[in-house]
Amino acid sequence: AILKTKRVMKIYSTMDYSKFKTLVGNRVVDHAKNVAKSIEKIDLTAYNPILVTDEFEILDGQNRFEACKMLGKPIYYLVCDSDIPAAEIIRALNTTQRNWRMEDYVQSWVDLENERMIDFVNWADKYGFDDKHYGVAAKLYMGINRTPTSEMRDGTLLDKWIGADELAEWICAVREKGVPYWTNSRFVDGAMAFFKTHTVKEMKKVLKHIDKIDS
Repeated sequence: AILKTKRVMKIYSTMDYSKFKTLVGNRVVDHAKNVAKSIEKIDLTAYNPILVTDEFEILDGQNRFEACKMLGKPIYYLVCDSDIPAAEIIRALNTTQRNWRMEDYVQSWVDLENERMIDFVNWADKYGFDDKHYGVAAKLYMGINRTPTSEMRDGTLLDKWIGADELAEWICAVREKGVPYWTNSRFVDGAMAFFKTHTVKEMKKVLKHIDKIDS
């Protein structure tokens, strides 16, 4: 039997950039200039359209959109007709393409006003953990010895561990001594395990024996 092929989606194009909107919870546009350079060499945007909601909120292709806008090129797009919440579509798309980094998930949930994630970011900032070290900071925050990838991805952080502040202060003291590995995952795991079975006074004694190591 001959299988028939049917067209299932229609690709549109426009030069009206004002129709499109940035969607809260999507990743920050951070490499549009590089994308623009690639498009200048070989323009395949007609075969790789951006994906938008029926209200022209960009679900996928923010960097392509900004790059085409810079270059004065038409925007090719598909309209996603789905009942799935836009935030879920964004995370699903980006997980299967260029993987979201931990900081992408965190920023997405902060933008969507997830209270637990906002509390975590404020706590991490307080102790000097930048967005590149959110994975290690989240381990400390929840008192677990694994990187909480699923919790960060789903916005379901556990309550703050009762010892989180004291151990974070100890690790900050290690940082002040010039130790370069203060955010190393194994070091944090070891410090946490020791902290859970020893007193704060004993932890301070250990700190005295940690010498400055040139990075």
